[in-house]
Amino acid sequence: MSLTIVEVSKTALEHNLAQLKALAPPAFTLMPVIKSNAYGHGMLGVAEAIRTDVAYMVVASIEEGLELRRNGIDRKLLILGNVDCEDEGLLKEAIEKDLELSVYNTEMLYALQVAADQMNCTARIHIKVDTGMRRFGVLETQACEFVNIADKTPAIAIQGIFSHLAAADEAGSFTERQEAEFRKLLNQLKAQDISIPMEHLYNSAGSMRENLLGNACRIGISLYGLYPSMFIQKQIEARHPEFSLQAALTWKTRIVQVKQVPEGSAVSYGFTYFAEHDEILAVLPIGYDDGYDRGFSNSADVLIQGKRCPVIGRVCMNQTVVNVSDIPEVHVGDEVVLLGKAGDEYISAEELAKKIDTINYEIVTRINPLLPRVLV
Repeated sequence: MSLTIVEVSKTALEHNLAQLKALAPPAFTLMPVIKSNAYGHGMLGVAEAIRTDVAYMVVASIEEGLELRRNGIDRKLLILGNVDCEDEGLLKEAIEKDLELSVYNTEMLYALQVAADQMNCTARIHIKVDTGMRRFGVLETQACEFVNIADKTPAIAIQGIFSHLAAADEAGSFTERQEAEFRKLLNQLKAQDISIPMEHLYNSAGSMRENLLGNACRIGISLYGLYPSMFIQKQIEARHPEFSLQAALTWKTRIVQVKQVPEGSAVSYGFTYFAEHDEILAVLPIGYDDGYDRGFSNSADVLIQGKRCPVIGRVCMNQTVVNVSDIPEVHVGDEVVLLGKAGDEYISAEELAKKIDTINYEIVTRINPLLPRVLV
């Protein structure tokens, strides 16, 4: 067994999914996003844990979708990311395995048509509309025309139409502007008697708004028990005090060496820390290669025996040193919590994110995918 593991709570995932379902309009379909190794939580384990509770799952690439199919995941799968239109073999495999692809230009639309025609089957697509984020997607002013083209294209079946919110996790009116563009498009399509099964605009932050458009939303960071932002957390707690999320991930390692060093000893690369008195140090087999950021040097804490112990010196590629002088008895093999709860103490993804001026998404997604994920 690896000295460093990531534990993922099935109970927390189930709780979060139930809370999000209760928050959404009754007819809404929740589409859990398990791309990027399920935001660091382990794609296959998460997919298996929630498969009986959802109809759709969302990933970033065809390769992720195919991995899920190879492992027996039979839910509908939407591929959010870009696809190489020239890779005919990959397109055909995606169609064969019933992956639904995001389309936003005629080149990809026709590449899928050709591949599906050759296979004598249908390619299922979701049309991505750019309502203001200005990443990929057909512009809102051209979206209705594009839908009409796709609707008339042989061997193509439109399963969904969607956009993505740029600032739903912040205060301001830009989300309302995007909602207005999406509403306008849906009304245009309705006036032309074009019916599309799935209409999804909202991400986790957007799904916590009121009066939602469409009939589905893509649940990403909130599935894992993390709020998209403090602004959203305060908003939802004010409107729905009964709502709660449970962080699903605990990141653990074990002490591999304990040593006492004399006052004045320099610790780790670059001598950024000197022992102020005789100190007891513990060496951990974790470093920035594992996703434990170098920015945690001399700033973050870990939990040992339910107590906080500071990281001292620079975080190395594969090791980190912590000061355990305040713990009476420390031994090689003792458990160390890098992220999660131990006793009454808790180190959150938000706490670690503040240390390096980033967001909780990055803390969990950057945990090395080679580390074992254990569903508990």
